[in-house]
Amino acid sequence: MDYTKEEFIINMVQAQIGHIFNNPDLILQAFTRSSYASENGGEDNEILEFIGDKALDFAVVKLLTSK
Repeated sequence: MDYTKEEFIINMVQAQIGHIFNNPDLILQAFTRSSYASENGGEDNEILEFIGDKALDFAVVKLLTSK
């Protein structure tokens, strides 16, 4: 079976982390910098980074405030 470059990357990442994503396009988005997306189109990773930062903030606050 012939894979596109994107399909190869998605399959490789999923195999490495041992998780199959419901939306594998998020893998490509997670690794796409805003400068690349500006020049080549597509979604960049900034919104995913923001969401991840907020999830981490929540987890740290929860840990620090729990007894």
